[in-house]
Amino acid sequence: MARIYQVAGKKGATWYLDYNVDGRRLRKRCGQSKRLADLALADIQVKLERKELGFQAKDKGLADFILEYLAYSKSNKARQSYERDTYIIKNFTAFIKADKLSAITPGKLEAYKVHRRENGAKLTTVNRELNTIKAMLNKAVAWGSLAQSPAKSVQKFREPRRQVRYLSKDEVRTILKTADDRLRPIIEVFLHTGFRRDELVHLAWADIDFKNRALSVQSKDDWHPKDYEARHIPMTPRLKEVLEELPRKDSGFVFKNGSGNILNGIVLAPGRPGLLGYQRSGIVGLCAWERRVERTWDADFVAEHRFVLALLGVPTTPLGGEDVLCAFTASTARAFQLLHILLHELGHHHDQMTTRFRRYSCRGESFAEDYAIDRSLDVYDRYVREFGL
Repeated sequence: MARIYQVAGKKGATWYLDYNVDGRRLRKRCGQSKRLADLALADIQVKLERKELGFQAKDKGLADFILEYLAYSKSNKARQSYERDTYIIKNFTAFIKADKLSAITPGKLEAYKVHRRENGAKLTTVNRELNTIKAMLNKAVAWGSLAQSPAKSVQKFREPRRQVRYLSKDEVRTILKTADDRLRPIIEVFLHTGFRRDELVHLAWADIDFKNRALSVQSKDDWHPKDYEARHIPMTPRLKEVLEELPRKDSGFVFKNGSGNILNGIVLAPGRPGLLGYQRSGIVGLCAWERRVERTWDADFVAEHRFVLALLGVPTTPLGGEDVLCAFTASTARAFQLLHILLHELGHHHDQMTTRFRRYSCRGESFAEDYAIDRSLDVYDRYVREFGL
């Protein structure tokens, strides 16, 4: 709220402007002209409405702030989201080469967009990265480390919208006819519910209400739905038949693998910034690469993978700073994903299945990496005979 008021003096009446910013009361002398005071009041009211006023935040070191933000991300977000934040922010800060938060400018953000596009990143990929960077800078404002986000004026790319393709009835009949007895009910549940993959994997018998003909998508001890919101889906007559025909041995998950654990699968996942593969909830995912297979990775990541890169004969070239260019070809990129990333994520899965812990692998990255190296040596010769390099 802002106002003007007049104070009488020896040399005549003087107008003052009175307003509050961030809980502090400020007063400014406008002179003896009421017209100038009215203009100053209008200007301050616009700035207050746009939140353009604020006290200068203490300039914080970028590295220190990132540590705070990633600690927040780790404790408040899903593991996969935290890992994505870590990768994107690390690449972004390596590009801008800034020591202070205040050194991040709209110009540098725009240059980062251009850099990512020139390196083959898709529009959607760059936009997702901008979402992460904007979220980090908004937190800097909320925590008092920045007066205003430099990303406020930076626009995301416009993404082309594609028409959704629906399966025809004939296609559905063909799929169900081709599927085996174990896969057919899984497909039918997908068709009748529109579940996401993880929602089907975590469907438990306790989520099914046959009396009221409804399915619930709700959090479990080690998993939560997207946006953390539970929802309820009506059960069609055919879906009720499919679920009633399934064997129910306990009150656990509806779909399980042969050993009685949660349903396992290996999937080809969409490409995601900073993610080559993942393992969670019994699902091992291999992320698709962009059409341009050359990769620029930081020196630490390349050093951690020097064995497999040397095994596959991938040339590496330092680019200065912490960046290293890895000159993959289509063949060596495929081999890297199958002979290393896949085996690494299977190492995490093996770790979970052979310990009493089920949410996260207790022996961590070093165990998965050793597992991948050992298994890649076992199958390398046969892989090369079958697929070549």
